[in-house]
Amino acid sequence: PVKSEPETFLTFVPDVGGFNNVRLALENVLVIARATSRTLVLPPPQTWYKLGDKIHALEEFLPDLLTSQRVSVITAQHFVEDKLPRTHALPPPSNVVDVVKGCHPTHKAP
Repeated sequence: PVKSEPETFLTFVPDVGGFNNVRLALENVLVIARATSRTLVLPPPQTWYKLGDKIHALEEFLPDLLTSQRVSVITAQHFVEDKLPRTHALPPPSNVVDVVKGCHPTHKAP
């Protein structure tokens, strides 16, 4: 994948809608990441609307995402633990590291 120098990032924050809406948004952000030569940072593992209360990482549903040859993609945990310390003088706070391992369940408002 083509990367900018210095490496720049684009984060993906999905909405709380159904998984098809998330997939469509992901397709769009993948195009933007590739067009701008940025590394796409996936969201932390979380619950997904209508998929129960179990926490899943987006890459569990799309296993080839992290090995794409067309666009650079990393997990939020990899970004916070590896990339972020290289771009800032101070390490990220420990609570940020905890959140990227699995964030609080996401529920649609009643």
